[in-house]
Amino acid sequence: MEHEGGRYAALVKFAQPTAGEAAERWADLLVCEHLALQCLRDAGVPAAASEILQADTHTFLEVQRFDRTVDVLGRRGFVSLLALSSAFVGDVTVDWGTAADALLTQGWVDRDAQAALGRLHAFGRLIGNSDMHQGNLGFHLVDRGPLPLAPAYDMLPMSLAPSRTGVLRAATPLAPIAPERSGQLAHLHWAAPLAVDYWQRVAGSVLLRSGVLRDLAAENARRVQAMGQRFG
Repeated sequence: MEHEGGRYAALVKFAQPTAGEAAERWADLLVCEHLALQCLRDAGVPAAASEILQADTHTFLEVQRFDRTVDVLGRRGFVSLLALSSAFVGDVTVDWGTAADALLTQGWVDRDAQAALGRLHAFGRLIGNSDMHQGNLGFHLVDRGPLPLAPAYDMLPMSLAPSRTGVLRAATPLAPIAPERSGQLAHLHWAAPLAVDYWQRVAGSVLLRSGVLRDLAAENARRVQAMGQRFG
């Protein structure tokens, strides 16, 4: 992409909201993804830069690639958590925090990255991200030493996504969330205010077409705020 005399590489996702209820939901979820990345960046959490472009017939989400150099002629080394887990953990089904714990003991990540993975996983749970598989997180490659965590990407409330057959899922408020293992309480406590901010942004966004989703987001903000009080 040409930008202010320079160039950058980008991924572009799109949906055609006028093509039916499921397509409209996907268009709104592109907005939700943009707002999640924006929310993380505003909180000082590295996340991919993004922009929403809306036309009469399509909604586009442009996400700048962090695995490309500024001039887009070269690549910056990147490895997914999935690849690391496959090679050194032996279990690609565990959550991000559990995988980070195992990689820490082997020196592949440092304690800052371990904590960041746990926090991102907690944030994802509190915004209804049901698709936090290990391919949706990764690291920059370096010559030696622990691998630095790459910016967050693909962070959105996938629990609201239509099924693979195009069936629209009901806009159901978040169920109560609790720690599932030792160490998660602190991450949930950190993530709760950020998730409240996120849901409030969704509730107030004029980019969403669905009033149902805005109402749901407002309810989720209230629910996460109450959960946060219980987290301490």
